[in-house]
Amino acid sequence: MNVYKVWDEVPDNIKTKTQLAKQGLRLAKGQKSIAAFHSVYYKKSYKLYSVEESVPKRQPTEAQLAALEKNRLKAQTCRICQKVYDRPLKICWRCQHHFNHEVPVINWAKQVLEQDCVFLDTETTGLGYNAEIVEIAIIDKQEEVRLKTLIRPKCRWIPNEAQAIHGITNQLVADAPKWPEIHEKVTQILQAAEVVVVYNADFDWQMLEQTRRKYKLPGFGISPLKFHCAMSQFARYYGEWNYYYHNWKWQTLGVAVDYLDIELEDAAHRALADSIATRRLVEALSAKKCKIR
Repeated sequence: MNVYKVWDEVPDNIKTKTQLAKQGLRLAKGQKSIAAFHSVYYKKSYKLYSVEESVPKRQPTEAQLAALEKNRLKAQTCRICQKVYDRPLKICWRCQHHFNHEVPVINWAKQVLEQDCVFLDTETTGLGYNAEIVEIAIIDKQEEVRLKTLIRPKCRWIPNEAQAIHGITNQLVADAPKWPEIHEKVTQILQAAEVVVVYNADFDWQMLEQTRRKYKLPGFGISPLKFHCAMSQFARYYGEWNYYYHNWKWQTLGVAVDYLDIELEDAAHRALADSIATRRLVEALSAKKCKIR
């Protein structure tokens, strides 16, 4: 038996099984190899067969073709949404996102509304470590107002950049109470609630702590873990990945309201309007249906 080590030396009338198959041929019954090719690079040998002795492949019947097409469609169909894709899969990426990320957010929203929860929002003089609260609103899950008030900041002025966002001017807060006058009421509301839901909870908790520290007031007597962030939950539900931070991209409250078709009466960027929007956001998420496996 001849053994070839260079493909160029192999005659055209002898092929490997794979090469025969590409030409629409298969081995005849009892056909044996007549030569071999040894690959020095892969350290592997391949049997070679005569093209003349090979026979044409059998053509599938219509029934076999129909069965193959049926199995192909079945393999490329998502088991959940029944959508057909161009490659074999079990569950499509959209359904995987639903079960891995949307369902936990829906369950979170339902659990929040089952508890004694309040929804809080603040407007501030800025974003930095010297910023303080100039308006606060707290409502319950029936949208009854627990607290809504402007606050006169200790710094006695509100930067123009902040005024451009929420529209709260120095004139509006001139006769408003200072934080020490409402600190006890805020503390009582937060301590009585089982859950405090905020859109961007870390920021609002930071502002609450910064503002009370400016007046050297006692803490709120609660754990920051009582604060649930609706923004991070919606970011997971929305599903836009931030490749730089390797996390879900945060979305503004306005994007969340538009995405879930939430109806609002008042404009955004005021404490009461944003707290109502957050409550309706949680309600809209809880109303979403989970797909059946």
